Amino acid sequence: MCSRARQLGVNDIVHYHGPKSQTEVADVIRNCDLGVVPNRPSVFTQLNMPTRLFEYLSLYRPVLAPDTGGIRDYFDDDRMLFLEPGNVQDLAEKIIWVYVHQFQTSQFVRAGNAVYQEHLWQREKSRFLKLIAEGAHR
Repeated sequence: MCSRARQLGVNDIVHYHGPKSQTEVADVIRNCDLGVVPNRPSVFTQLNMPTRLFEYLSLYRPVLAPDTGGIRDYFDDDRMLFLEPGNVQDLAEKIIWVYVHQFQTSQFVRAGNAVYQEHLWQREKSRFLKLIAEGAHR
């Protein structure tokens, strides 16, 4: 990462801090203004639901996420700030939108946190065990 940042001439603003514990990651998220999941389009990113979204939302931080099927399985337009995957211009415009529209952004954060709350392990565990029990009876 550091050598790539030097190659691109951005090593003064891009820093790699190495592996971090969950506590350290949470501290960084608490100190950020906006989370960004800049996944490039691929077969994998079309299907996956990045847990980073829940990490930001659990700490009531706004997050910009790529508009992909895996994320849409959980979030709709009222609960997530979407960006077009791979579109740098759209990313820049959405960052500015978040800065200018702080009240609307806070509404997305509250709605997104509600999705996070719906998928806490306590709830997911019951769903998971039910699926297993139903599968055992087939």
